[in-house]
Amino acid sequence: MELVDCIEDPEGGGYFYELESPIVFEKAIPATGQQSIFWPASTPERVWAFNQAMKQMPKYTFQVEHEDNLIILLNHEADLEIGVLEHGFWQKLSPRMKSGQIDLAVTELVL
Repeated sequence: MELVDCIEDPEGGGYFYELESPIVFEKAIPATGQQSIFWPASTPERVWAFNQAMKQMPKYTFQVEHEDNLIILLNHEADLEIGVLEHGFWQKLSPRMKSGQIDLAVTELVL
């Protein structure tokens, strides 16, 4: 899902979000309360809901290549190429790499 616009409510009290490309989950995730149900995931219930949502996010498989101090993630099917520095963010991802490939959820592609 993409957030394409955020407009402040002219009557006060919040914002209107314009979203595109929704992700339809196979299994509904019960979540009640305020708009910021996931951010921050500050209660056990919100952490659980966030984790359930992440499990259902579409994933892409990337080939992993190295070029100097840059990691190149390639997915030819979706025509995606992403460069990631070897330190920082990549340190969190590298344990998930298997046989020169890594699966990334759609939400992880927004770096």
